[in-house]
Amino acid sequence: KAPTNVPSFNPSKQPSDSPSVHPSLSPSVGPSSKPSFVPSIVPTERSRIERVTDALSANGYQGSSADPDVFNWITQTDTWDNASSDYDWVERYVLTKLYDDLDGPNWSRSDDWKSTTVWHCEWWKITCDSSGSVTKVSFSQNNGLSGTFPMDLIALTSMTELAISEENSLVPGATIPAAITQLSNLKFLAVRKLVLCVLSCS
Repeated sequence: KAPTNVPSFNPSKQPSDSPSVHPSLSPSVGPSSKPSFVPSIVPTERSRIERVTDALSANGYQGSSADPDVFNWITQTDTWDNASSDYDWVERYVLTKLYDDLDGPNWSRSDDWKSTTVWHCEWWKITCDSSGSVTKVSFSQNNGLSGTFPMDLIALTSMTELAISEENSLVPGATIPAAITQLSNLKFLAVRKLVLCVLSCS
């Protein structure tokens, strides 16, 4: 049956089995009552290197001031990745630097130090508070420490106690950085038979 040239004024109430393939000549001018299901744009998660770099930068490490060996270990070798805040990366960096500078591989005990899977709060002789911040570094027995303390210790802003026994053999002239006195939470400092640079040295 041939189609008529005059459109019907009684449109069918049933949907057509063969929808029109031609666009409407009278598009809707009103907004749809149903929102478009356009997927939201999810920000890209920062890479491990970006997170560590941002954390160190926010805590005074600029440009190449971070130890490249420690930085590379944390970003390329270390696999622990349960940081509750960026500051966790700073503490992990500082403790790794302490281990390296005090000849950690030759300590008599170094349980879990530089473990790639263990939280640094569980490294031997490290104590953290309930929020997961390092509060105590204590080597109260001869453990074979040898070297000098890194300036990075001053980044442990929650530290309340630093104790190193006199039996540990550190290099002649080994010092504690004077800036450690700026740690407002530090209540106890016991480092015997060392040349201390705490109060009078710049």
